[in-house]
Amino acid sequence: MAGPLATSATVDLVLAAGGIVAVLAVAVVLLGEAQVRLRRAANPLHRPIGVVRTTVLPATAALLFMRLAIGLAPDDVWVRIAETAVWIFCVHAVLSFITEVVFGRAQEDTWQAHTPRLLIDLVRGLLVAAAAAIVLSFVWGLDVRQGFAALGLGSIVIGLALQDPLGNLFSGLLVALERPFNVGDWLKLDGDRVGRIVEINWRATHLRIGDSETLVVPNPTLGKSTFVNLSRPSPDLRQSVEVSYPASIPPERVKRVLLGVLAETESVLRQPAPAVFTAQLGSSSTTYSVAYSVDDVGHAPAVRDAVMTRIWYVSRREGLLDPATPRAVVAASERGDPLRLLRDLPGIAEGRLAGADIARFGVLMLEYASGEPIVRQGERLRGFYLVVRGAVNLAARSAAGVTRSVETLRVGEFFGALQQASEVSDLTATAEGDTALLLFQDAALEALLEASPQIYRNVMTAARQRRLRVESQDAAAG
Repeated sequence: MAGPLATSATVDLVLAAGGIVAVLAVAVVLLGEAQVRLRRAANPLHRPIGVVRTTVLPATAALLFMRLAIGLAPDDVWVRIAETAVWIFCVHAVLSFITEVVFGRAQEDTWQAHTPRLLIDLVRGLLVAAAAAIVLSFVWGLDVRQGFAALGLGSIVIGLALQDPLGNLFSGLLVALERPFNVGDWLKLDGDRVGRIVEINWRATHLRIGDSETLVVPNPTLGKSTFVNLSRPSPDLRQSVEVSYPASIPPERVKRVLLGVLAETESVLRQPAPAVFTAQLGSSSTTYSVAYSVDDVGHAPAVRDAVMTRIWYVSRREGLLDPATPRAVVAASERGDPLRLLRDLPGIAEGRLAGADIARFGVLMLEYASGEPIVRQGERLRGFYLVVRGAVNLAARSAAGVTRSVETLRVGEFFGALQQASEVSDLTATAEGDTALLLFQDAALEALLEASPQIYRNVMTAARQRRLRVESQDAAAG
């Protein structure tokens, strides 16, 4: 009699176990497919489904196997452990689902997007603690009221012992709720230290100072101090630099030159418009304040360097640095005799520009900063240019508005007009690096052509080759 009963019990066990395994396998496959589809669609619900698939289903299957297949009693320790795991995993899955539904696709400038992650984690922690208390009460039969009473007394002791960490925690929570700054914002702290926020946690805010320093500021310190958020309400930053020129130079001329520098500097924003003010009058010099805006605090040092560098070059070309000296007239002793390249051109030694006669024709030496335009396409050429230092990039803009580099001129090469009447440039010339050019106009240009007729043929040949190169590039692009 025992044999048939044992066999029947074994069959029931196998059938129960097989049914549980089959249902578990089908559920795992279905949830896995749903998770893959949601992940491909960038739907945040794939995370809670993954939690159900990897935690809730296995724990539920283990509980059913113990109760239905093995037949363990409800008060068995292993059954209680499995039931506890099921409850905990279910609470975790439900909280994950709610979090993703409410906050997973939060739009910018909504209350969901402004809710700090720290607050979400604290609420989740409290709900998990409440769920744990319920599980302990219903599954294990424990009286949690005594535990709450002990917890209340212990909380007082713990709170006194952990005043500073808890103060940091709640200060971080208040900072997160108020949201006076976000990761990526630039802050100016007391002492004029400026840094970019790279991390905000419950204890402190981390700021990157320069390229190699990280400043860690405790949240209570930030909450009690005064700081300036340079990224709000707009990330644009207004900057100003001061420059001085001899008092003999009219202010309107200086302002016109400085505004031209700002207009030619690409990193300077057009709105709000740059401005130049007369800041201080002196007996020997006048100080001007140059104000402009940049699109980000991080770009401010580079833009300031570009503005100051170009101010020097333009001021030198315009004769503002030393008005007592004729503007940019080349002397044979300047910069290691830059006219040596000119003297080496064919026919110069026998012509009117030979030897010491060169300077009296008014040959100008113009210096440009890297990236500074010398002449733009469509503008009138001032004369004939000879490169004596650095390099010049020639570029052409097609009818479709596409700009392509045509040629890079090195020391000793030339471009420009060979007629006293100005010609319109068909190329844009831009300085590459610290660049110096000799400019021949009027009498100097006439003397140059008389001294070396071969220059005319060379320039015309070069211009024709550049024009053919531009046409071939346009044809290839078309």
